[in-house]
Amino acid sequence: MFFSTAVKHLKKCIPIIKENFALKNIGSIQFEGTYAYKDFTTYLPKEYENKYGNEKITDLELDNFLKQSRMDIELKKLLLSLKKDTYRYGIEKFEVRNANISGICILVRITNDE
Repeated sequence: MFFSTAVKHLKKCIPIIKENFALKNIGSIQFEGTYAYKDFTTYLPKEYENKYGNEKITDLELDNFLKQSRMDIELKKLLLSLKKDTYRYGIEKFEVRNANISGICILVRITNDE
């Protein structure tokens, strides 16, 4: 499945989620097993390699990198409909080897309504 397709499916679930939860209180979205998203595992390593090569970066640099990535553009399509935005990214077990991402779980912190 493409990451953009997963985001579209998530967007379709919003009306059902609204029935049981106050969307204004949602503060994060978690994506596990992101290696399954073919487009994500293709473009994100290339973007990283073009910008940093094989260099290790800090959490802040990683957060800024992801906020400027194509992944963030896809997420903003969903979050805009909720009147929210990405605030911070967190990644567990992030590893890039030979342009492949493995063992990755992405936690997206999003802005809450005032």
